[in-house]
Amino acid sequence: MGIPDLSCSIANYFGRELELDEDKTDILRYGFEVIIGEGLKVISIFVMASLLGLTPYVLVTFLTVGTYRLFSGGYHSETYSRCFIFSMFFFLGMGKITQLLLPYFKLSVAQIITLIFIVFVWSLWIAIKWAPAETPNKPLAEDEKADKRNFLLSGSCFGFW
Repeated sequence: MGIPDLSCSIANYFGRELELDEDKTDILRYGFEVIIGEGLKVISIFVMASLLGLTPYVLVTFLTVGTYRLFSGGYHSETYSRCFIFSMFFFLGMGKITQLLLPYFKLSVAQIITLIFIVFVWSLWIAIKWAPAETPNKPLAEDEKADKRNFLLSGSCFGFW
């Protein structure tokens, strides 16, 4: 049984129990599909990172990319298996690159904090300027573009208001 079948079964169960219509049950199905799929992906990434001795590097990459993805929407593959494979290579690869390059950078805590701040501000500027971006697998309607840009500019994505 694959993720879509399992998600459908769980959603149908809750749909019957809660007497939900077909649209609401489909929303549940999609939610379960995302939760199960992403959960398996995250667990797999960190199991592999642990086996390869890359856990702290992959964790930092995961948190950094995850934060940035809140603004940008991220990359969308055509299939779940492509997304899974891309994510595995990306996070494990970035972790390995970080592990290999880290010994060449001898930075103080103040320099690291300054670098983090500069990269954060630069990334935020990029996200505000170009997000949302369309991909062939996830085109955006004009109202979605306006809504997302207004969300970014309002500061509500940071919990300020």
